[in-house]
Order: sequence, then structure tokens, then C-alpha cells
Amino acid sequence: MVIRSHRTLDALRALEPSWNDLLRRSGSDSIFLTWEWISTWWEVFGSRFTLLALTAEDDEGRLIGIAPTMVGPRRTASGLTFRALMIIGQRGDTLAEYLDFVVESGREAAVTGAFCEFLQRDLAAEWDFIFFERVLTTSPNLPTLRAKTSGPPAIAARDAQLKSPHVTLGDSWPALLAGKSRNFRNQWNNSWNRLHAEGDVQFLFGGKDMPLSAALAEVTRLHRERWEDRSASFKTDEYLEFHQRLCTRLHAKGWLLLLLLSVDGTNVAVRYDYVYAEKIWCMQGGWSPEWAAKRVGTLLTGKVIEWGIEHGLREYDFLGGDSDYKRRWANGERVMTNLTACNAKTVRGWLWRGNRAAEDVARTVKRRLRAAQTPAETPAHADPPREAAAPPGQAVAVASRRQP
Repeated sequence: MVIRSHRTLDALRALEPSWNDLLRRSGSDSIFLTWEWISTWWEVFGSRFTLLALTAEDDEGRLIGIAPTMVGPRRTASGLTFRALMIIGQRGDTLAEYLDFVVESGREAAVTGAFCEFLQRDLAAEWDFIFFERVLTTSPNLPTLRAKTSGPPAIAARDAQLKSPHVTLGDSWPALLAGKSRNFRNQWNNSWNRLHAEGDVQFLFGGKDMPLSAALAEVTRLHRERWEDRSASFKTDEYLEFHQRLCTRLHAKGWLLLLLLSVDGTNVAVRYDYVYAEKIWCMQGGWSPEWAAKRVGTLLTGKVIEWGIEHGLREYDFLGGDSDYKRRWANGERVMTNLTACNAKTVRGWLWRGNRAAEDVARTVKRRLRAAQTPAETPAHADPPREAAAPPGQAVAVASRRQP
């Protein structure tokens, strides 16, 4: 097996002919690991980071593994900055999910292990700690990643987890609706009847019924109207440039689903999703607040799901976050986790580990102090405690990436 490092955009582009073929042969096939997503992300956001991508070839020179990694600065809670080894797509205005190494099925242990050893041996001077974000807990590479980064004194893990709901589409739209509650079905039918009473209802596909650029402009407008200042999406020039470039590439591949709901010629709601690997990937959406009472967001999501069934797709993946609109449709879920570990080969790695341990102690002390200030006894008539909500920072981060 031969491991090679790739440091430039040209080197990344040279991998295009074999990248997606390997992805399809792997157990990590995801829209966020396609060459189109990875290369577009690097073109727009890569100037902030150092490319450190690795490839593995077998003895015949055939590509059998890709580690799409990069190095970038990351500030700790105490204000110190260290060099994080990450997967391309983690940072920037738009974050990817289901991030992973891309390894031919059946070779995960050997190839992932070789990548880890190369990073820890040949490239150890270039990073301080590993921070792989939003990796599926079912990743075939995760056991080896954990084994190769968890041996003393490397481990410094505090793995946050995030649920990722999805709905299995089944054979027909009527069958999917029949599996919902009577209340859901009644609300669905009544909402459609009320919407049709407002005027002529049409569905428009971006890139078919209207120019792709115009459709993406409507995504931006309706998302901003829906969320105002509560979302970080569709605000910066880099965010807009990324999605403009990506949409052009995905549309050419047949991987883009950009659907607008129009009433009497006015676009009132939009869904911006991807179609890849026999499923729909939820990305972004929005609607006019004036039409919120008509449930146009829910109706359009249902229309996308119906379209997916008609085209033989197997799933609508809502991705990370536990929003109400996802729970209304979902019938299953996956779980993502973060992998964090120090680089024990460098002084900076040890400094990061010590700083992380100190921050953990500080958090524990704060929690105990707050608990000590809370009344110990609860009145017998008090309501039982509710489940803890997600930390505010996490909720904002999720909302900025994946919204109805």
C-alpha cells in the first residue's frame, strides 16, 4: 500500500476521475464527500486552511482510500489557538455532515489505520489535535479511528452526539400517509384544501421551469424572510458563492432538487435539497411569513417526499437536528459524533491536552457551584423535571445549517 499527500487545489482536482467511483465502493457514500462538494468547498473556503489530503493506492496503483483532511486554527474556550486536523467541509459558513474517510469496503481497518499512522508519524509536526466533526456512529472507519487515536496519552475525548432523523419512503405516497395518525392526515388534507382555495397552486423546478440562478435567488429571499436575523445562512458573499457554484455542478449531475411552491404566480415557499445515492438530502428552505398559517413549509416538504417516492428513491434524510418539522415526518434516525484527540508527538499537542483538561475541570466546578446554589428539596406538588434542552450554542449552530 502506498500513501500519498496532496497539498494543492490542482492536486485535489487531479483526483476527480477516480474520486466518486471510490466513494460509491465505500461504506461512507454521502453527498458531502463527493468530489463536487469537497472541491467546491475548498475553492471557496480553502484559503483559510492548509490542505493535507491523503490517498492510498494498492500494489497495482488503484485508488482504495482518501482522507480528505485539512489543518486550520481553532480557539479553545480559554482563548488559546491550536492547529486542528479536520475533515474538509467542517468549517466555513456552510458545514457538511456524515464526514469521514473514503475507503473501499472491506479494507477499512488496513487503510484507515495506515492513514492514521502516516498522520501521526510523517505529518505530526503540522497539527496539534484531531477534531473530526459529525461522523456517523455507524461509520465503518470509526472503530479504527478511535483505536488509533485513543491510546494513552493521546486520548482527550468528549464526544458530543447529534441525532439525524430520516423517513423511509416506501412504495407509495398513499401508503406513507396511511402510516401517519388520523390527526396528521386530517391536518394534511385540510391544509391542502385551504391552500387551493387561495388561488392557482403550482410547483416549479429550478433549472427546468425557471433559470437555476433565479431559483437560487428565491431560496435566498424566502430563507431570509422566514428567519430574518436568526439564521447565519445566505448572508455572506462566500456562502452565496459556494452554493451558486455547487448548484451548477450538482444540477449538471442530476443531483439537485430545487422546488418552489407558487400561488397565483407568487413564490411563497421553497425547498433546496440534493438527490444522491437513492435518497434526498435535506439542505435548506424557507417561506413567506405571510403564508405561514397556510403551512406552506410542511406542504412543500411533503411534496418533495412524494416526488422522491414517485422517482423510486428510498429515503428523505433530514440530517442533523431534532426540529419539530423533522419529527412530524421521520420514522428513523442516525447518530453523529465528534472524534477529538491530541497529537502526543508534539509539545503543542501536549499543551492542547493540558488546556482541555483544565477547561474540563473548570466546567465541572461551575456545574457543582450552580448545583450547590439550587434548593435541594423539590415540593411534592411540583411537576417532574423536563428533559434537558440542547445547549444554546449547539441549537443555533444546527439551525444555521439545516432549516425548514
